[in-house]
Amino acid sequence: MAEEVIKSSPANESPKSSWGATRIRSDDGSDRSISSKENIRQQLDDDILAFMAEGGQVELIAANVTADPPKKPVSSYGSRPI
Repeated sequence: MAEEVIKSSPANESPKSSWGATRIRSDDGSDRSISSKENIRQQLDDDILAFMAEGGQVELIAANVTADPPKKPVSSYGSRPI
């Protein structure tokens, strides 16, 4: 059974914040049930509300924005030696 430990902590962590909590996920299939996904969604909603209550902001990014800028095409035409 594989386990993954997740630790998250923002720079401005407060004592009341749950951001520093350690969560353990196992790959035994229990994370795939409908009720466990609902619990994860509820925890995510709670975390977002807590983040926003502490002054955090959520930015909406357009669907066509990527982190990688387009690259100049490279031509390999005629690159073989004679």
